Amino acid sequence: MVLAAALIVIAAAFLLVNALTDPTPRDVIWDAGAPATPPLSLPSPSPSLSPSSPSSSPSPSSSPSSRPSKSPTRSPSRTPSKAPAAVTVEAEAGGRSGQMAIREVRGASGGRAVTGVGNGRLLTFPGVTVPARGEYRLTISYLSAETRRCFLGAGRRWTLITFPPSGGADKVATITVTVRLEQGRNTVEAGNTPGRWCPDLDRISVAL
Repeated sequence: MVLAAALIVIAAAFLLVNALTDPTPRDVIWDAGAPATPPLSLPSPSPSLSPSSPSSSPSPSSSPSSRPSKSPTRSPSRTPSKAPAAVTVEAEAGGRSGQMAIREVRGASGGRAVTGVGNGRLLTFPGVTVPARGEYRLTISYLSAETRRCFLGAGRRWTLITFPPSGGADKVATITVTVRLEQGRNTVEAGNTPGRWCPDLDRISVAL
């Protein structure tokens, strides 16, 4: 046993001498309990690059002009023209034939009216223009001392209208009916069969 111990001591001494005299570097095993200081100094970190400054500093904003700014000139606004509320045609402006004639009436529109309408003849009211096809309210201004009946043609349709007395041969009254007109220009006609007379007519007016 003594011999074995002596051999161990001799082997340990031999390894110690060999370690001290061997120039070959050995890997270093760090002890977990050793200080955290590294064996070699690390290269100093390169300085962080600061953001590049702009090549030229912004020029200061120009001071406002001392001259007062001119207010924009407003052009006068134009009021859109309104479409007429109604289309009116005078009886004396229409087409007459036969016994029809114009007479002076103080209370009539334009101071005149057409007499002698009917008896197989037609009085025409041209130029009744409407924006669209449809039904419209048509007002007839007339004069009659008695009840008269008269045919009214509008939009290819004929309607027999009864006109009550207006209050006298020179007194104007109105009656309103519904007619169907075509888009654009229309011609309204008034008349009666032979031997039958319409009232004297002053004008017609179509509400739009």
